[in-house]
Order: sequence, then C-alpha cells, then structure tokens
Amino acid sequence: MKKVLFATTAIVAFAGAAAADVAVSGSAELGIADLDHNGDDELGFFSSVDVRFSMTGETDGGLAFGATIDLDDALETATNGEIGDNTDNTSNDYTIFVSGAFGTLTFGDTDGAMDWALTEGGNVGNPGSIADGETSYSGYAGSYLDGNGDGMIARYDYSFGDYAFAVSVEQGVADAENGFAVGFKGNVAGVSFGIAHQSGTADATGDEAELTGVSLGYGFGALNAGIMIATGEDRAGADRDLMQIGLGYSAGALSLHANYAEDDVDGTGKADGFGVAAKYDLGGGAGVHFGYGDGTNAAGADNGRWSLGMAMSF
Repeated sequence: MKKVLFATTAIVAFAGAAAADVAVSGSAELGIADLDHNGDDELGFFSSVDVRFSMTGETDGGLAFGATIDLDDALETATNGEIGDNTDNTSNDYTIFVSGAFGTLTFGDTDGAMDWALTEGGNVGNPGSIADGETSYSGYAGSYLDGNGDGMIARYDYSFGDYAFAVSVEQGVADAENGFAVGFKGNVAGVSFGIAHQSGTADATGDEAELTGVSLGYGFGALNAGIMIATGEDRAGADRDLMQIGLGYSAGALSLHANYAEDDVDGTGKADGFGVAAKYDLGGGAGVHFGYGDGTNAAGADNGRWSLGMAMSF
C-alpha cells in the first residue's frame, strides 16, 4: 500500500523531544455483491472507503511507540465517547503499542495471542475480496474466542530468530472474568507452525469457553498450503472442534485462493462450508477481486454470498 506522509519532520514541543511521524493511507472498494444469508436474492451495489492514520515515534533511549486508527473507526468511536477514552468499554477501535528490546506491548482492537499465533485457512495466500464472503460463511471461525468480552485486548509478544511467543488478556463485560491466551509460532525448514491456547471471557453465569489449537503451513513454489485444527469446549461445556484448510496460488498478476472450514459442537451440530477468492492485479495499487463463500449452519440452513469488484489502495 502506497503511503502518503502527512508529517515527516520532528515536532519539538520541549527540549529533548523525539521525532514523531504521522502517515496516512487509504483504500476504496466498489462493485456488486450478493450479501444475503437466507436464500433470498439481494444483489446490489457495494462500496466502501477508508482512511488509516498511523502515528509513530521514538524516545531518545530508542523506545518505539505508536498508534493506529481508521477514519471510520474514529467516527464510530466519537459516537460512543471521546476518542482515546476507553473507560466506557466501547471506544476501542484503535491500537496503541510500545516496543523495545523487551518485546512489544499492544493495546486495543488487536489479535489475541491465539489469533496471532495460528494461521487460519482463509489467510493462506488469500488475495481478499471486497465483501469477504470467502471467510464469513457458517463454519468459519476466524477470530477464535476474541470478542467474547468487550473487545479490548492487551497483548505482549517477543521474537527471537525464527520464533516468537505472545500472551494476551481480553477484558470481560460487566465484571465477568477476563479471557487469557498464550501462543507460540515459528518456522522450521520452511514449515511454518503455530500452537496456542485460549480461555475466553466468562458469560453472565460465569461459564468460560476454551480452545487449544495448532496450525501448519508450507510453500511449494507458487502454491501455499496450510491447515489449522483446534479443540475445546463452548460456554455450555459441550465439546467443540474447529478445522480449516487453505490453498493459495499466484502466477504473475493472478492470485487464487480456496479454503474449507468446519465448526462442530457436540449436541448442537456441525457448521461447515468453503470459500474461494481471486484477484487480478492491475498495478498501481488497484486490482479486480472476486469472492464466494457457501456454508451450512448447524440447523442445515445454507448461506452463500459472493462479490465482484475493484479494490484500490493509496
């Protein structure tokens, strides 16, 4: 993504202040999409525009710090309270980080340690689509137990060579217990791996869900493949199993992706489905995208959706 530098020089507010940069980037999408989930034809126009602000700085001692927020998130946050104030547990659509030799500490709307460590099937060589249908069908669990609380996550991660580990906490809602996660990932002889465990935030009755998972990925030239499996319990204590497989292929300007996923809860039933995505790169930050996802929920209802259009990055 091409970045337009909004401010490039040091802003000196007092003696000894460090340099601070603010960069702005943007994206836009337009096309057509069928966003129906209940079998009715709801074909219509699709469009979106977003502007992203990235602010970074560094102390005299070499400590890096920064924050990011999207324009649409900023407007949403402003309706909930002051931007930058998360005391009402709703104004958290941004991230803030501090990084140094000790590692990186990130607060806000960021991945928990399980989502950070595991590569889901939909992230294996996926060029994306304008409506994300290939990763939003029934059976596809993309964020694991993140978001069960108020969405405010604190994550610490540390890298050493080809390996990294992380721990995270998500705040519970209405004084419910917080959620915790730990993850480890790396690369051995070209095989990427991740392993993680997560305990979700408690519900109103104090029940918590948990998941333990592993992912593996490998590249064969232009082809990439990956698998993720996880097992645990939902908040009702029923056994829950997740599985995702992803394939990605690229050749010149063309990128292709396919994935299959299932989410099986004992006593409730299995939701499963598949997704495909394709992109033709036009150059200059623009590309034509197609996406399709079709899943069946535990009750047997089908919920396919597709989109076709152009995505632009600035």
